[in-house]
Amino acid sequence: MKFSFPLDIALIDDEPDILEILNIAVCRVEELNPLCFTSSQEALEVIKEKKIRVIFTDLVMPEISGDQIIQECKNFAWNTDIIVMTGVANLERAFNCFDSGAWEVLLKPADIGRIADAMNRVVDRYRIWHKTYQRLG
Repeated sequence: MKFSFPLDIALIDDEPDILEILNIAVCRVEELNPLCFTSSQEALEVIKEKKIRVIFTDLVMPEISGDQIIQECKNFAWNTDIIVMTGVANLERAFNCFDSGAWEVLLKPADIGRIADAMNRVVDRYRIWHKTYQRLG
C-alpha cells in the first residue's frame, strides 16, 4: 500500500454542526488532511476518484448510509479504514458495521477527544506500515 502523510480523510455527515466537530477533531491530528462532505453520494464519488483510504462517516444519512459506504469502499479497496459514528438506538445495526469491515464504531454523542483518539489509532497503524515499508523497500 502506497501512501504519504498527511493522509486524506473523508469526513461524512449530513449534519453540518457534527461535520464541524469532526473537522475540529481532525485538526488535532497532524497527519490528517480533512475533506468534508454533507452529501454521502458526493463523498463516495471523491473517495473512489482520489482512492481515499481513511473515512469517518455517520451511519444514518439520507442519500447513502454509512453501512452502504462501507460495502462500496470494500468493493474497490479492501484496506480502507472506516470509522463509523452513530446515534441510532439500534446497536445491532451499528455493530454490524464491524462485520462489514469498519475499523471502529463510536456512539453519539462522542466528544472531540474520543473522536481524535479514534483517528490517532488509525494514523498509528499507518505510521507502522510506513516504517515497515521503508525497512523493506
